[in-house]
Amino acid sequence: MKRCGAGVAIFVAMGLLWSGAAHAQKPSAAELDQAKKFFQAGEQAYEAGQFLVAATAFEEAHRITPFAAINFSMAQAYRRQYFVDRDPGKLKRAVNLYRAYLSESAKGGRRRDAGQYLADIEPLLARIEADQRREGKGPVGEARMTVSSTQLMVSSKVKGAQASVDGSPPTEVPVLRAVAPGKHEVRVEAQGYFAESIQVLAVEGRLVAEDVDLRPM
Repeated sequence: MKRCGAGVAIFVAMGLLWSGAAHAQKPSAAELDQAKKFFQAGEQAYEAGQFLVAATAFEEAHRITPFAAINFSMAQAYRRQYFVDRDPGKLKRAVNLYRAYLSESAKGGRRRDAGQYLADIEPLLARIEADQRREGKGPVGEARMTVSSTQLMVSSKVKGAQASVDGSPPTEVPVLRAVAPGKHEVRVEAQGYFAESIQVLAVEGRLVAEDVDLRPM
């Protein structure tokens, strides 16, 4: 599967952050670490074809550290998900995010790709909206993945790693689970690595990301 280009975007974003040139207030180290966890989880989800999970993770990374470069990664996830479920709201979100990336990232490394994807999907969205007008419907509303419940997102840099939450069956990372607020037992394992069990604190009404390192045997 073709990568979304998220890795390039996040390192560009980090460079902008550290320089402080384009932002009035520099995020704290804790905010930066949390945003990076969300971004890496989103990248893993995208590569695994979990585009809704990827969009959710990228949205959270952007909420914490609103760098223009992250718009491209979000757009990629929404565009790919549209071709899965044909929800025009996701297509509109992708169009708006590509436009935002081109507008805000004058020297972005994915400008050519963003322009090409935009040229491909803008006419498609225009046709959908024209059809809706003929049918007497309103304009397409933008679909955005937002956090509306208490959730945990578990990721790992180890390819093929699986995670379980509170004894649930192991699932390939990244794993997204709705949970109750409070402490939860997370176990991550992968062939050729020592399994790791940790406690993660879920915060009510928020999505908490945890990236778990594994030690090779």
